[in-house]
Amino acid sequence: APSEKNGVAMAQSSSNMDCKLQCHGSAPCVFGIADFTEHPLGADGNPLEIHASTSQGGMHCSCPHGWTGLTCNRIFETCDGNHKCYNGGRCIPGLQDH
Repeated sequence: APSEKNGVAMAQSSSNMDCKLQCHGSAPCVFGIADFTEHPLGADGNPLEIHASTSQGGMHCSCPHGWTGLTCNRIFETCDGNHKCYNGGRCIPGLQDH
């Protein structure tokens, strides 16, 4: 069951080992590999730098909508369709990629 330690959400695996990642906000630390497939790839076809690492010691943080990254420390905004803005970028209604 999740618990909270110093304002950081924590979870336990079935073997009762503490998940030790420092997750931002109220995101719980979970065991496994993060799934960033809903996020776009970079121009080179590889994951964005913020999605390059999918686990640390077999752990990652389960981010609420609008947050991403291994520890949920990156905010993003979803625009029309599948476009996402990162690093403080904002969606502009009616603007399309060409």
